Amino acid sequence: MRCEVCNTNQPQQMYCPSCVNFQLLKTRLKYLDVLSSLDQLRDNVDSCIKHCIKGANYSFVENVMKGKHHTDNIDPSLENGVVALSSQLLTIDARILKRRNGKLSRDVESFKSKNKELKHRIHRLREMLQRRKHGVEPKNTGLEKEIRESTRFKQEDNLHLTKQINNSKSLLFQELINIYVIKRRRVTGTNQTVFMILFMPIISCASLVDYNHEMVYCSLAQVAKFVKQCSKVLMCLLPYDIDIGIDTRVQGNRINMDKPIWLLDNLQLRELIRAYAMLIVDVCTLLGELHLTDDIRSYRDLLRLDGLVYKLANNGFTLDELKTPGKPHAKAFKTDEPIDLEVVNTLCYETVLHRIRNKDNEWHVVKKEYLEK
Repeated sequence: MRCEVCNTNQPQQMYCPSCVNFQLLKTRLKYLDVLSSLDQLRDNVDSCIKHCIKGANYSFVENVMKGKHHTDNIDPSLENGVVALSSQLLTIDARILKRRNGKLSRDVESFKSKNKELKHRIHRLREMLQRRKHGVEPKNTGLEKEIRESTRFKQEDNLHLTKQINNSKSLLFQELINIYVIKRRRVTGTNQTVFMILFMPIISCASLVDYNHEMVYCSLAQVAKFVKQCSKVLMCLLPYDIDIGIDTRVQGNRINMDKPIWLLDNLQLRELIRAYAMLIVDVCTLLGELHLTDDIRSYRDLLRLDGLVYKLANNGFTLDELKTPGKPHAKAFKTDEPIDLEVVNTLCYETVLHRIRNKDNEWHVVKKEYLEK
């Protein structure tokens, strides 16, 4: 046979090495061509699937239908397969969307039916509420009117009882004032005013040194009894509520009742002044209960126990009518604040000491004049 490559005669077919090599090369070239075609087809399929996954299958099919498939770099020989795959993917997407749409439609219908049921139920509940309201409203109206009438009657009764209690308080308080005979007297021949309780003077702080021990304790004891009974009548709780008794003082301290105050020792004087200060605080508590503390502007005004007790019995009296003896300076306080007992005690003690020193000076002057005669 003649070789088509080298043009020589050979006894057997495909015996020529050149022919054999040519046949192998041709087969290999075809194989490579097939591999290249497969790679290209695979790339086209991958590109198509990638476009379809990205949601571009619809646009791809639309471009093919419009003749613009060359923009996707797809081999024309594979165009039909790619279009078929894209069409199938679009069909799958359409079915999925249809299923979703059907599910959403069923859900919407279910919600509509539930909404109708709820509306119907609400309508029935409203009808039941209206029926019950019309049935209960007359009963509630009568009960409400009865409660209002009962409340009004109770308020009127409480107001009437309050007025009766206040009237009883006023009558008892006035009767108590009449029993203790709290009066204001002017000393004959002088401008001095003396306040009396049970026909004995109410002694101010500055006047304590002018009386003997017995007179001071009798006066303070009567004032303490009057204040305690006033607190019971006015239903007012006193901060100290002290009792002043002559017998207990005499037995406990062995005080000579005829001795003047300014001759007492320091301990006895301090006990007396502290009881006096407590009594002042109790009287001011009663004045505050009766709202009669407007003219009390400083602690110096509290030293006039006689004026405070008379103001308690006569609300038309003001402390401005009295001249306050002693130092002009005193600590001011607000009427809505509680009175400090220690401040009152210190102020009373200083006032009494000041009067005692004056008494000593007067006694030395009299003694000197007597010795010079």
